[in-house]
Amino acid sequence: MAPSPPLDMVTLIGMWTATLLYGANIIVCTECVYVLLRRHEGGTVNRTLLATTIFLFALSTLHISFGLRALIEGFIYAPAQNIPNASIIYFSKEWNRWDTTKNILYCINVMTQDIVLIWRLYVVWGRNWKIIVVPVIFELVHTGTGFITPVLFMNPNISIFNPTARMWAIIPWTMELAVNVVSTVLISLRLMWQDRKMSQVNVERMGYTATLFTIVESGAVFTSLTVAIVGLYLSKNPSFIGAIDVSTQMATLSPTMIIVRVGLGMMHGARKNVNTTGTTARTLGFHNSSFPDPLHIHVTQVEETMDSRGTFAYAMEDIKATKARGGQV
Repeated sequence: MAPSPPLDMVTLIGMWTATLLYGANIIVCTECVYVLLRRHEGGTVNRTLLATTIFLFALSTLHISFGLRALIEGFIYAPAQNIPNASIIYFSKEWNRWDTTKNILYCINVMTQDIVLIWRLYVVWGRNWKIIVVPVIFELVHTGTGFITPVLFMNPNISIFNPTARMWAIIPWTMELAVNVVSTVLISLRLMWQDRKMSQVNVERMGYTATLFTIVESGAVFTSLTVAIVGLYLSKNPSFIGAIDVSTQMATLSPTMIIVRVGLGMMHGARKNVNTTGTTARTLGFHNSSFPDPLHIHVTQVEETMDSRGTFAYAMEDIKATKARGGQV
């Protein structure tokens, strides 16, 4: 069995990778704010998603700041005391204030990411509260037990692989996996149903497939990272500490990336109109090689499955497809 990497190297590599992801978060969160504001020019801004995006980015910034402070103390101040392996000794003290703060930020960031995911599930399923009962229970257990581990690590007599700490660490990670897998699967099923519904009118599918792949990809990345953390921790490999730093940044990148990728795609693909009867409608143009002229979908009743306007596609009822030549329906 290969020896475990030293803690100083694990921490340095983990924070270096997290810093790269933080750079991506700066770009993606900026684009996310643009999507949310641009989609609502002249209208009402979705304050929930906007506030959540800003909050997640603030947590990521605090995490990087505290991580930098820990690196300074571990690699500069600690060796100055002329103690052999001073950096390794410093980072082995999981109860130091900077690591404790980072662990708490990790819990808050992941909890917020889960809440956003559950909220999306709720809206995509037509605001049906019954569909989110199980994910909410999982999240309550996750949140309730997730903050116990950082508190335990504040005790200098408890090591990171202590049996008690191990138990309280595995429970929230298990619940975290359950929330992500269940919510992502239910959202995917809903979008697949909408995609099939659109295919029945023989038109191009309105971005449901692209949205579906985006959600599954984002969920798979974060879920895979959590599985890796659990595996490293159970094998008593200290590399899980660096993986937690990476996961903290991914908890911000994952939900905001969905808004940016799907939102920008919808912003450039839809046109809005009002019909002559005064009833609010949307006319969405599609081009298909089977038709020489544009095929237009006249939607007489629209229910948006995401208030974010740009986070997801639309759930549509009473759809009537009309082939139009030389004009809109």
